[in-house]
Amino acid sequence: MFAILHNLAYGLLMLMFGQGFWGETGDEPVFFILAIIICPLAFLVGSIGSLVVSGKQKKKVKK
Repeated sequence: MFAILHNLAYGLLMLMFGQGFWGETGDEPVFFILAIIICPLAFLVGSIGSLVVSGKQKKKVKK
């Protein structure tokens, strides 16, 4: 799934900004930051949100 998202983002940016957009560095720094910072934070937020929602649903069932 991540390979597909990577290729879609790469293709979209190539269409928007042209072939010389990335220069020599390529897109690796962008996806490195996504993988190291953004994805774990999103996972943490989603996990906490799931726990909160399931806790609220259990309280409703007990009433």
